[in-house]
Amino acid sequence: MTVSDVLDKVTLLQREASAFLRIDTLNMACRPVLCWLCLLLSMAAFSAQARSPDFSPLVDSSIEKVVTTQESDNFERIAAREFGINGLGRQLAEYNEMPYKTVFAKGVEIKVPISFKPRDDFAEAVFKKGEVLVYPGGSQQAAIDITLPFKVHVNDLIKTGDVGFVSLRFSSGTIVNIQPMSQVVVNKLSCLDKDDQCVVDLDAKAGGVYVDVENREKQPTQFIINTPYASAAVRGTVFDFDVSETEMLVGVTEGSVDIQSTVGEVSLPTGLGVKTVKDEGPQDPVPLLVGPRFANYASRITPEDTITWGADPKAAGYLLSLTEQPLGNREQYRESTSSTTHSIQQTESGAYFLNVRGLDSEGFKGYASSTELNVVTMNTNVAGPNLALDDADTNQRYVELVSADSELELFEIQFSTSPDFAGIVSVDVPSGGGAVAGFEGERYFARARAVLSETEVSRFGPVLEIAAN
Repeated sequence: MTVSDVLDKVTLLQREASAFLRIDTLNMACRPVLCWLCLLLSMAAFSAQARSPDFSPLVDSSIEKVVTTQESDNFERIAAREFGINGLGRQLAEYNEMPYKTVFAKGVEIKVPISFKPRDDFAEAVFKKGEVLVYPGGSQQAAIDITLPFKVHVNDLIKTGDVGFVSLRFSSGTIVNIQPMSQVVVNKLSCLDKDDQCVVDLDAKAGGVYVDVENREKQPTQFIINTPYASAAVRGTVFDFDVSETEMLVGVTEGSVDIQSTVGEVSLPTGLGVKTVKDEGPQDPVPLLVGPRFANYASRITPEDTITWGADPKAAGYLLSLTEQPLGNREQYRESTSSTTHSIQQTESGAYFLNVRGLDSEGFKGYASSTELNVVTMNTNVAGPNLALDDADTNQRYVELVSADSELELFEIQFSTSPDFAGIVSVDVPSGGGAVAGFEGERYFARARAVLSETEVSRFGPVLEIAAN
């Protein structure tokens, strides 16, 4: 017997006991015994709901109302009227134990529950960084500091810490990346293979999310995010969503989003963002900033290397993130900056993506530019080689290794027109070799380091400044 079966049995016994207690002819001597029985049954139900990470929370479906159908009604139309989501039509048909495709005449009575008892549908947390807490069934339950994999169910509250980040994957393939300092509740979820639509309905109380909505074949996705004063309904979209107590920012980089508030509504196409202010409604849409362009950077990246991108005069700052997958998935860290250069934070060796987006004065995130980095560690105990100009080169453009460790086979030489090596040309050379600078100009700079392995390099040697003839 499953936990759900136990709870159903407990509920039935509670109702039977309650009915028995209401019998007027009940002997007074029996009342204490039955009261203790009710108490024990209630305790059993409460204990059963203190679930493990894989337990689907119980939602009260015993409270219901009866509605009367209109001419040519079907379960999709009724669900759209009663819940605002026609994708719950199949669950409504199951609840009434009737065929899903039923077409009604006018005046048929249909039962509509306040909420559905959840089916075996869930979102799976597939990536976590920092503090991520889940409150099963809502904020009144004890928090779970999740470990992967973890199943998130209807009514669960997800909270992330100041550096917390979690990726939720729904069965349709939709990915929701919940950013630091966020609070999100899974309000409705109906996304099984047999459903005509995949319905994902979230309540966002604070923070931000990045959403990539995917559709199964012949199963469109209805994705909705709600706040106390506005909602965003999504159609096949990649978008950003940030919310506070007084305003909501939505920026669409693919597809479209319909914004509705208590004051007004607006349809937001690709490339635009809109701010919705509490009690004021949606403002005028604004164009999102284009993605910045990266300058050349090293073939191997350590915290000593600098990555540079072109400045956008319309940007008030930049949002950057280091991720294991392109465009924001499996995030390692993120930060905001007013600079156009970045040195990565120390992290494990491997392939990563640096994503940079311009931020306008309102805080809208522009399109992302993403570039793949080969991140390696630096062995500070191994010194890099010196460089010198080849005396035979009258153009002073050929630079060669000197004082290089003969036991090391491979070295990396970097050239730049900037002393901080923002924008470089990187060349691998063997021991005793050299390279020609690929720059034209009055002066340029060069430095070198040893390549100890695929994942490790030495420190840089001294910088060589060259005044070209």
